[in-house]
Amino acid sequence: MRKKRIIKIAKWFFGTLLSLFLLISLLLYIYKDDICQAAIDEANKHLKAKVTVSEVELTFWSTFPNLSIDFEHVYVQDQRDGSTSRDTLMYTDLIRLKVNPFDVWREKYKVKSLEIHPGVLNLHVDSVGNNNYDIFKEPEDTGESESFDFKLKDVQFKNFRFNYINDATAQEYRTYINSMTLEGNLSKDVFTASARSDLKIIAAKSGNLTLVSNKPAKLGVGVKVN
Repeated sequence: MRKKRIIKIAKWFFGTLLSLFLLISLLLYIYKDDICQAAIDEANKHLKAKVTVSEVELTFWSTFPNLSIDFEHVYVQDQRDGSTSRDTLMYTDLIRLKVNPFDVWREKYKVKSLEIHPGVLNLHVDSVGNNNYDIFKEPEDTGESESFDFKLKDVQFKNFRFNYINDATAQEYRTYINSMTLEGNLSKDVFTASARSDLKIIAAKSGNLTLVSNKPAKLGVGVKVN
């Protein structure tokens, strides 16, 4: 008798769980285009750079219990005057935004974490101080409620190249980041951020002086940002 009761409870539990998964899958299929378009529209509100994305996908089962919005093959062009499509500010195979799947009902998505990998970021300052990374618009208070709330607490980079060249100060830094995690309430104007990274310093130069070349490094820092 007890065995039958346990089997009955197990069937009810797994049946309910399966129904919930099927319901979430159905909702994601129905609202996929709306969610992806909302993410793209939100990005365009904040960026003035030309951004190219080959595809936007939703994933749930592989990132359970999170719902992930995947921007695939993301390219951002260098923002200097006269730049062409061959001048890369940033490129990455994948930018993944993780949100709560139950936000689908509310149509308000709180992005808690971000994954970026693999890719490259090229920051450059010319001899008169002009940079190529001024890509964010000034924030506007339109009074409208935004679909996406970027209260980021976790940003992860993997297999990512970071290059910084400053012609005005004759400095050059090139690194290959195996993995790096940024933590903190990154959406606030004032916050404390911590960073842990495993990387390789390809080159660090000041003028004609090479400071570091092809050296592995592990870094852990905490910074108060204002």
